[in-house]
Amino acid sequence: MKSVKDYLMMQGRFRHMSDEDIRKLQMWVCKKWNLHYMEKGRPEICEIALPEEHHAVTEEHREMHGP
Repeated sequence: MKSVKDYLMMQGRFRHMSDEDIRKLQMWVCKKWNLHYMEKGRPEICEIALPEEHHAVTEEHREMHGP
């Protein structure tokens, strides 16, 4: 798996994104990867520590929108 930063930098339309924006997007991609493809193993790029889930996410939210 390519890192989000590598992928975005190949496309000029994403040059405006800050490192923080890219870091957040990478964490989102890794969370989704782990949710759907964990049995295939974690990609090297996802070996970063993911933050704890935001405390405001409720069970009702999970039921409506998924994890």
